[in-house]
Amino acid sequence: MSGFEKPKEKADERTVGLAKEIFNSEKALDDLRQELSVPDRKIGCSFDAKVEKVIRDGKNEFGVLQVRIYLAEKTDNAPRQIGYFSFSFGKHHAVSQELYIEFNELIGEKQDKGLGLELECKIENFCRSHNIWDIYNTATSAPAGVFGESRFIGGYFWARMGFDFDEFKESTRHRIESWRKDLIEFAQNKKIDILFDPLELTMPFEFAGAMGLDEDNHIVSLGKKFFIEGEIKWFGHKDLRFNSQCSRDFVGYLMLRNRFDLLEEYFIEPLDAERDKEFIDYLAAELAEKGKADLFTKYFPQILEKDIEIE
Repeated sequence: MSGFEKPKEKADERTVGLAKEIFNSEKALDDLRQELSVPDRKIGCSFDAKVEKVIRDGKNEFGVLQVRIYLAEKTDNAPRQIGYFSFSFGKHHAVSQELYIEFNELIGEKQDKGLGLELECKIENFCRSHNIWDIYNTATSAPAGVFGESRFIGGYFWARMGFDFDEFKESTRHRIESWRKDLIEFAQNKKIDILFDPLELTMPFEFAGAMGLDEDNHIVSLGKKFFIEGEIKWFGHKDLRFNSQCSRDFVGYLMLRNRFDLLEEYFIEPLDAERDKEFIDYLAAELAEKGKADLFTKYFPQILEKDIEIE
């Protein structure tokens, strides 16, 4: 697996100082390690951190902190490394913090098991708790052999996680038109009938969720095939505010995957009745439609009693 090596034992003073400046906390890196540990799956987390660069913009100066995360699974013998993340945290112009996800990989046997979803929820939870509201990445999908022995599925994974186009780096209109054309051509080559209006596809999440009908009249995930079987690269941005379209799309995918446990822990329990009223109304209605309105009863019973009719 890419990036696996023994992490350093302790960050140096310069790194600790930058971490404190970015997160406004002396124990943020320890918080990150604890957040990304998954005791129920016997998965622990270690990391090393360093000052990647210091950027000067006129009179302003801001640093970028690179954090490499190593996930290991406890076994009867020695711990076995199963995942590697590389993050860059920055605080620009002493105003806003952001996260750039440079690399994210789980070994093959740990993919498609829901672990990636859980870790994404944990990363977002850490960011929100440390006043980081924007995540960026470069989403890449490529078959095995293009960038090494492993296939890359980031183009599909990050779309499903609710990432939208980073409009500072993407010519969004051109990208959307190009994807529509390529998706129609891909469906024709695979002999799949499309079950949607291509003109309605405007976000990566919508492309990834596109469905089709194969030659045997079976419904297939055309969008997933399109993202995974081809070679795709796009620049992504996710707004972590609860009521953003990015968060709503991610919530929709959690429901599709029946991960109501993650939905409750990371998107219901942290909500504030006054601050998040609009998102609470939206989420309560969505859950009521799916017969899961009871998830709200212990947090916001007044909403269920007053505003939502449950059949």
